[in-house]
Amino acid sequence: KHIQEGLLPIILKELLLTRIMIKHSMKLYDKDSTIYKTLHNRQLGIKLLANVIYGYTSAGFSGRMPNSNIGDSIVALGKQIVTTTQQFIESNSNWNAKVIYGDTDSLFISIQNKSPIEAIEIGKEMATAITNNNPQPIKLQFEKVYCPLIFSSKKHYGGYKWESKEQIEKNEIQFDTKGI
Repeated sequence: KHIQEGLLPIILKELLLTRIMIKHSMKLYDKDSTIYKTLHNRQLGIKLLANVIYGYTSAGFSGRMPNSNIGDSIVALGKQIVTTTQQFIESNSNWNAKVIYGDTDSLFISIQNKSPIEAIEIGKEMATAITNNNPQPIKLQFEKVYCPLIFSSKKHYGGYKWESKEQIEKNEIQFDTKGI
């Protein structure tokens, strides 16, 4: 990278930064609006494209540019980031938190005996601290607090979703499920 950044990292960085921008823009619109649905489909398309790039390099039997070292590197780095992030979170006594699930791109963290407002503040603090603890372009984003949460397995959960202090103060309850 210090001599010349590779084409694949440039493409992936642009895709991921664009997806983050689109996801932020989605928050400005009502979920039933056409603009929101269009933005959602675009960010989902970018996510799938990034996954295809990983598959393109990892599938030695069918890919046009097979290089298992790249695919293995992506998986190993993802696992390393999740592991070190979990250790970082659980070692901070101020947060008194435990990671209950970690995947390549998300963490579910249990924070006991805190209100949803307090959990949002702690979540934002964690996201900032973890982002500062990692090299660019790795960035942890706080998304939401579930209170209560029913978590049955990977990508199968549901509960009341709280994304901001203002939503809680206005009592704008949103029930959210994935895979159920």
